[in-house]
Amino acid sequence: MIEASRDLGRLQRYKDIIGSLPKPDHQKRATARKLNDLALERERAGSMHEANTLYLEALKADPADVEISNNLGHSLLLVGAPDAARKVLFHTISLRPDRAAAWSDLGRVYADIQDFDRAIACFLNTWQFSRNQERTLTYFAELSQNDDDPNVREALRRTLLEPSLRR
Repeated sequence: MIEASRDLGRLQRYKDIIGSLPKPDHQKRATARKLNDLALERERAGSMHEANTLYLEALKADPADVEISNNLGHSLLLVGAPDAARKVLFHTISLRPDRAAAWSDLGRVYADIQDFDRAIACFLNTWQFSRNQERTLTYFAELSQNDDDPNVREALRRTLLEPSLRR
């Protein structure tokens, strides 16, 4: 179960537990980074399926690379593969439980399937782990009005009503 940041002590304990779990070792890091760079180029060019293939190859080359894992999860989300994105994003969070970008993408996955409680929890975790919480709130507010996905807009509207965001 994805937990929201309503109980910050519990969130920190979960983060610590996940952070202490065994992680895969870095493997073919240089190869993985080259593949990731190529995938980013293909993504910018609009070739998302090709980018996904390259991200997957990169992650196979170095399963411990959190950025590559997050990039793959994000790109799977963009091509409409939320189940695959969810699995990869879980892997990303297992590598770095405080990775705000992964929590945000996971929030989008849950919003997409209208699991608003989990989407809100993920967006709250995004905010909690953000390096700039004010900017994150501004970003959430903008997306709650302008995102292409009405489910994401709704999940973010509900997130912005959460008392834990008003410290």
